[in-house]
Amino acid sequence: MKKHIIVLIACSLFIAMQNSYAQLDSLNKREIQFKKFYWGIQLNNLWSSVEGNTPEYFYKPSLGYFIKGEYYFTPFLGISVGAGYQQRGTGVINRNKEEVVLGTPDSTYRERLRFNYLDIPILLILRTPKPIAGGDVRLVGSFGIIPQKLISARDYFHSVEDGFHKITEVTENIQKNDMALTASVGAELYAGSNLFQVRLVGQWGTKSVYNNATLYPGYSGKNRVYGVQIAFMF
Repeated sequence: MKKHIIVLIACSLFIAMQNSYAQLDSLNKREIQFKKFYWGIQLNNLWSSVEGNTPEYFYKPSLGYFIKGEYYFTPFLGISVGAGYQQRGTGVINRNKEEVVLGTPDSTYRERLRFNYLDIPILLILRTPKPIAGGDVRLVGSFGIIPQKLISARDYFHSVEDGFHKITEVTENIQKNDMALTASVGAELYAGSNLFQVRLVGQWGTKSVYNNATLYPGYSGKNRVYGVQIAFMF
């Protein structure tokens, strides 16, 4: 009986060792699939506002759509260059000037400044040299600059009652170019030779968005954006 137990234990150890070697071999093969170059699409789900010497503002949702490429010099160091459309702007808090009149609709949170930009992000990427969590995930961070070109800017005053919003073109009153600083941190999941990326991101404009002292007297505010980036890379 003891001999049978010893043989059973020995067989179990042998099988366990074989499984361990198989997992290591699978991990090595997976590492070979890591490529130097990736390209893909990215969605930005962000919240934007303008901060500085401004009226009372609040953060509003802003979407962005990008294509980008990433090149890795080493397993932990790379660069990224992309291009795409990004919304920015802010919500405007208008204290209801007619609140003393009974029955007047509240206008406090109805106004929006909506800026549409062409962005070209240029980033340095740092990630863990080897995967974690079973060999499928790497932690990653990035920082860099985003040259920005204003496409259009509009002031929206929402009419909740009838849906006829008041829209004012303000493109000529907003700074045409900016150079934002950006940083992000997150994780990337390997799916074969492809990547799924999720990152928390912040973007900080370096120029005042206003260039019309008559329309925006005494104001000086810069774009501020925070949110989540999701990308799939091939």
